[in-house]
Amino acid sequence: MNKAEKAIVAVVAAAAVYAAPRVAQAVEVVADMKDEAVQFAAKDMRRILADVPGRIELKVEPGLASQEWRFKTAPDGTLAISGCDGMGIVYGVYEFLEEKAGCLWLAQDTEILPDLVGWKLPVLDERRRPAYYAREMYVGDDNMDGVWRLRNKESVRAVFAVGVHYGRPRDNHTFAAYTKLVKEKHPELFGNRRSADGRICNTLCMTDPRMRRAVAAEMLEFIRSDREIRKNRPSYTIPTYYSLEQDDGGSGGECMCPGCKELFEKEGS
Repeated sequence: MNKAEKAIVAVVAAAAVYAAPRVAQAVEVVADMKDEAVQFAAKDMRRILADVPGRIELKVEPGLASQEWRFKTAPDGTLAISGCDGMGIVYGVYEFLEEKAGCLWLAQDTEILPDLVGWKLPVLDERRRPAYYAREMYVGDDNMDGVWRLRNKESVRAVFAVGVHYGRPRDNHTFAAYTKLVKEKHPELFGNRRSADGRICNTLCMTDPRMRRAVAAEMLEFIRSDREIRKNRPSYTIPTYYSLEQDDGGSGGECMCPGCKELFEKEGS
């Protein structure tokens, strides 16, 4: 082989080395769960920690509170990230990637991942949970998708339905919905009260115990049926909030019975 041929072989060999994927003792992430959110988070960990040696187990720990996670390193160096369900585990994964590994998801098209060559899994023994139970970025018609929300540990509109859920009829301003339902079953509770401007009241009375019982019955039915609908889904998809709130602005027919009028004057609202 002459010098020219040797040079060509050397160039080809160098190019092959440059093009080959970097060999690393990639982290082993074990998630023996069917939960789609946990499997998605595990895939993110494998991708991001591809140059980090070690073993991470994602597992359920029943003693933890809702949304809580635990980081615990075993004597053999295995790091466990646990939660009482998939939601806590997923929040633990992204808290680890953000706080310990330095990852950031600033927008749905902006991912910042540090070079982790030579980095090792830290030895940890921590147990934490979010300061706020419900966390949501809302700026009107924003377009932040559910994956971005999940990676930032949002708990309202994240992908895979991870987070806090509101039951029916909706997440806020529900007086109109309850008025319609109660009026269909108890028309006698309407039409005999006057509003502030003298018109017949057409919404819920705040102080009539019969109205309170009727509204409570409708809410309890929503709770029952919501749980029936989701009985075969992850527990964190079951609604935990039920809204009973006035709609924006006045209806033009607020209840001004003696009890409600006294309440409004007392509260200044």
